[in-house]
Amino acid sequence: MTELPESYKPFKTVVFCTNELVEGQALIDFGGTPVFLVGKNDRTKHWLFVPLELDEKSGPGAWQCVIDGNEILDERAKLLVSENSSGIFWNNEQLVHIVAYPEQDKVEIPKIDLRPIGLDIQGDSKGLRFGTNNIVGNRMVGVRSMIGFG
Repeated sequence: MTELPESYKPFKTVVFCTNELVEGQALIDFGGTPVFLVGKNDRTKHWLFVPLELDEKSGPGAWQCVIDGNEILDERAKLLVSENSSGIFWNNEQLVHIVAYPEQDKVEIPKIDLRPIGLDIQGDSKGLRFGTNNIVGNRMVGVRSMIGFG
């Protein structure tokens, strides 16, 4: 995995569309690049990386960081944050819904849809789906990423 942002501190537990990641680093990465990160600090911090180019056979090539620790770097990206809930948007379409429980060192991601950025990854209360795969109710401990491509 490429180096994670210096200010990124992962939550101890992440519940991701019915799957649980404990003491892990990233949820989804392509060739070592995380697609999005949700970290803790004095407040919940967010990162979003989008592919600059997509090849149908080999997948994403170069990536661009468009949200960097809550700083918006591309006008197509939006981040809406309330007390414990946040949403990451691309071209006004919601990509990720996040609910943080900082007192429990836990975050839940009950909904994700990365199709607006060209990735066939989506999930909800029925599980996490990518391509023709569906993962439901898994628990992973201490892994670098829950799902890694390439």
